[in-house]
Amino acid sequence: MILVIDIGNTKAHFGIYIKDKLSAHWSLLNSEIKRNNNIISVRLKEYNILKCTISCVVPSLKDVFNKILDDFSLTPVFIEYSSIDIPIYYNNPSELGVDRIINVVAVIKLYEIPCIIVDFGTATTIDVVSDKGEFIGGVIVPGIGVSAETLWTKTEKLPHIEINKPKTVIGKNTIDCMQSGIFYGSIGQVDEIIKRIMKELGYKTNVIATGGLSNIIGKYSKYIKKVDEFLILEGLKILTR
Repeated sequence: MILVIDIGNTKAHFGIYIKDKLSAHWSLLNSEIKRNNNIISVRLKEYNILKCTISCVVPSLKDVFNKILDDFSLTPVFIEYSSIDIPIYYNNPSELGVDRIINVVAVIKLYEIPCIIVDFGTATTIDVVSDKGEFIGGVIVPGIGVSAETLWTKTEKLPHIEINKPKTVIGKNTIDCMQSGIFYGSIGQVDEIIKRIMKELGYKTNVIATGGLSNIIGKYSKYIKKVDEFLILEGLKILTR
């Protein structure tokens, strides 16, 4: 039984694999973990975990997870970009979030390449994998949630809303107007970037979406053909030795 954990900027995502199949998964806010890390221990007691592999882009949480997992006699492996055997064409690879490279590992193993990976996280990353399995760069834009939060934290009259597909593009009230702008603006942004990437490459590619809002946004994109919300968990499982 393998435990894989993706510690992102906002949430930690947990996956339990039994015989290469994802048997259970859940997420916790990083703020919750910092307040009470016992919530992780309670959940892990349900499983007989033999190995643990972690992706972490929040260094301050590494010690927290080491202490929790030590109670289960587990020494987690924190994946670093330098331990992944993939050609990386990036000016300074140490600047890369390791989660982006783990997504590449999963795509090379599970999907057709060349491929563009759209990860809807705290930041939306759009990464490019060549037909030779090389990471050749990408794009980072503010995440959908971050952009939406700016609307209601930087203005007095705009309310906090859920991000959903509106019934119409033209809104008839403030909430509908906000939902339309966030939803269609996000699709338009991603599709325009993908179109320009393909033009720069000189050929069309496979496009995979992942991350928290991939199921909402991905199916309305002109270019995204597959949504895999567990892509990084699959990558971590592949990298588990």
